[in-house]
Amino acid sequence: MEILAQKENFTIILSCLSLVVAFYTLFINFRNRITTKNTFELSHFGFISTRPYLYRIKTTQKDGFYIVHLSVYNASSGGMIIHSLTSYIESPHKNFLLRFLGFLSWEILESSKWWPTKDPENHQERLLHEGYKDIYVKETADILVKIPGHINRSRHRFRIATNLDIGFHVTTVDGFDSSFPYYFDRK
Repeated sequence: MEILAQKENFTIILSCLSLVVAFYTLFINFRNRITTKNTFELSHFGFISTRPYLYRIKTTQKDGFYIVHLSVYNASSGGMIIHSLTSYIESPHKNFLLRFLGFLSWEILESSKWWPTKDPENHQERLLHEGYKDIYVKETADILVKIPGHINRSRHRFRIATNLDIGFHVTTVDGFDSSFPYYFDRK
């Protein structure tokens, strides 16, 4: 009988010890969750601070086309290489119901051309072999986009792809110089 009582006591002690270890593990897991969350927020902030930012500076009408002067800003501590820039124009959705609900679609302007430049007043189109050194951006760079047609005050979206991230800029293209924005929202 005494051996059976000792086994029950031993079992109860092991169960209590297992319960203490389980609570201790749960406590460590909870603290690790807070640390992991803080680490994620810190790395996420570091990641989004490396995004390229595009701003439209001005638009100039020429014969049969217009030039949009964009400026790209590199917020990271290292350099950035511009891979591509895609121009879109806003158009009503083809589906009547989605158009009625306010959904819009973006059409790619495949006939648009872009090139980085050191002189934004020189609107002469450049090819890659003429301006390949300008695709490296340390702090800021000027980009000119040539779009066929006339300025019609429609909304345009510019998508820039770099080695760090992809950035978007939506703006109304008109013949006026841009003023400083009054609202900014990071998406």
